[in-house]
Amino acid sequence: MASALSSLGPLLRRLPGSRRPVLSAAILIFALGLGLRLYHLGSYPEHDATADEYAWTWSGMTLLQEGQPRAWSLLRAYGPWEGDLIQWRGIDLHMVEPYLDHPPLYSLVMGLWMTALGCRDIFAVDLAVMRLLSVILFGAGFVLAGLLLRRSVDSPTLLLGLLFYATSFPVVLNTKLVVSENLLAPVFLAAILCLLEHVDTGRRRYLVALGICALALPLIKVAALSLSLALLALAVQRRHLRAGAVVCGATALGVAGVLGYGWAVGGSFFLEVLANQSQRFTGFSGAYNIFLVPTVVNQAVGYGLLMLGFFALVAELLRGRAITLALPAVIYGCAMALFVNAKGMFGWYVIPMYPFICAGAAMVVRRLWDDERGWGLWLWLLLVLPLSFDLLRGAVGAGGDVPLRVLYLTLLLAAPFLLLRPAPLGPRPRHGLVAALVGAQLIADLYFGTLL
Repeated sequence: MASALSSLGPLLRRLPGSRRPVLSAAILIFALGLGLRLYHLGSYPEHDATADEYAWTWSGMTLLQEGQPRAWSLLRAYGPWEGDLIQWRGIDLHMVEPYLDHPPLYSLVMGLWMTALGCRDIFAVDLAVMRLLSVILFGAGFVLAGLLLRRSVDSPTLLLGLLFYATSFPVVLNTKLVVSENLLAPVFLAAILCLLEHVDTGRRRYLVALGICALALPLIKVAALSLSLALLALAVQRRHLRAGAVVCGATALGVAGVLGYGWAVGGSFFLEVLANQSQRFTGFSGAYNIFLVPTVVNQAVGYGLLMLGFFALVAELLRGRAITLALPAVIYGCAMALFVNAKGMFGWYVIPMYPFICAGAAMVVRRLWDDERGWGLWLWLLLVLPLSFDLLRGAVGAGGDVPLRVLYLTLLLAAPFLLLRPAPLGPRPRHGLVAALVGAQLIADLYFGTLL
């Protein structure tokens, strides 16, 4: 990972003087995103929203400090729960050893982080300290997302995409969690950038960095094979067989590393755990949840901006445009259907897609700004504005339900008549309306992301 990021240094140094105002705006957006994640870092989402955060941390700490990974697990392969069931901070947990639910790389990163900060007792961990590393990983992902968007879209779209990535409340809350996808996201972005740079320049160092990233993906999580497939698809689309071969070879080495680690730690028992993990698959419809059901931890939320961003990516893919942004996200989401439970959805599954989906939403806003017909504004009212009305409902209470419902219905019914006027919307009213709608979305995100 460090080698891959160091290979991206020349990209940062290529910023021309004319882009310095864009860089300054991006820094301000980053500071806002950082503040939103640091606010109530250890308490929102709540400590018991998902105990997976502790499994990742404990397994890494014990592997480093005791030589054997120990954490909690729900898998039946470990045997009956009764003998090893503990209650900790109000959560019932089945402790197991060796813990083999996941590959070791992200757990080791968390173990190194906590050990470096002086934490030795797994039952005395501080959630805010654990999550601080996720905030740092968000920072790395933000920089890499900016570099990728700079290759694909204009400056206003780039800044809007980064703004949505920094402030959209499902993104804010899920990227605070201690889950492996928060490491997968920057590694995946770095891999794409290295692939594109190698295609453009032919420099071997980018190919080496691509291989390192592809090797790391399955070592972080087995489901990251979906990301490997997305990288392969992008290499094929670019007609670069060498990059595709590196992705395949490095991924195969990573899978071999996972199998070798599991066998070294658990022997044949590791195969039982793998078989138990595979039983989670319940059908191929899981991709629909990933694309169409925005989720915070395991709770579905009404959040149309991410849905709109996905639809925009699909539209760009069908038109043969913005392939670099659209293809990886769509391939990853579809391939994840092989790994997720179609009857359950966790918000962190989408974390590697967030930079791409937010870019798609930014493309929509950019088009609304320029489109004289204004029909996209009606789509925004249908999909995105309900979040702002939920904020208003919370402010006025249930007693204001009837007026708010009438107001929202009036907007939906009036919009088509306004858009059917013989003369198109002029730039000034159109730009004012787009700015107001984006501003309302930002205010709602700031509220729901922090529960002010």
